[in-house]
Amino acid sequence: MTRPVTLGTLEVISSNIFTCTLRTGMNIFEKTYSFLAILFEISLISFFLLNPEYQRLSLLLPASMVGLLVNTILIFLIFHDIYRRTFSAPKIKIIWVAVILLFWPASILYLLKYGLQPR
Repeated sequence: MTRPVTLGTLEVISSNIFTCTLRTGMNIFEKTYSFLAILFEISLISFFLLNPEYQRLSLLLPASMVGLLVNTILIFLIFHDIYRRTFSAPKIKIIWVAVILLFWPASILYLLKYGLQPR
């Protein structure tokens, strides 16, 4: 393995004629989507809690389906970032995946601690 070479904000880990691995953080789309997905979930929950007259199955079911789709994409992006990120200990990846699967708001903590930082 060759020594990492820094090119601005990108760090080339290894390169040969076939592959070139770059170490970057979440891209702008992933960061924006993560922020908007969390904002959507918070606003959806607060809307239905503050307006009980809208708590009908005809409104809750479509809103829940949209929330499920948004969260599934968010979890995919977070797990993709966990998989591509290097941690100090290899078991930290497994711990983060387990904590996020068991307790969804931990994804907010992960995004603040690691997701916005370069890999």
